[in-house]
Amino acid sequence: MSTIRDRGVGLANAEITKSQDLLEALVDDEIVVLSQEDGKFYSLRDTGRRVWELLEAPCSFEHIIFSMLQEYDVSPDECESQIEQLVLQLEGRSLVKLSSGCDREEVSLGHGAQDL
Repeated sequence: MSTIRDRGVGLANAEITKSQDLLEALVDDEIVVLSQEDGKFYSLRDTGRRVWELLEAPCSFEHIIFSMLQEYDVSPDECESQIEQLVLQLEGRSLVKLSSGCDREEVSLGHGAQDL
């Protein structure tokens, strides 16, 4: 799997933004997202939901990691690995866009194939 580091984008410089053309709703304890691009529904629970909430405004990968480390009992390496995997899955489904924080060029990181 391609990672942010493999593509030469420093984690601190990767800015994550929710894609446009998404509809979302809170249903019980999960966020349901409808992609108007592909007509599919996606469900985000637990930590996936929390990451999605942090993306209400564009933010850096580093900010997400920092926030999650403050809120969850997890090692920094495990947190970074799991959040990186989630972000790549979201990007692969066109739910988020990744850009370099310095020049805002879009970064393509490949596509995840696992359920969110």
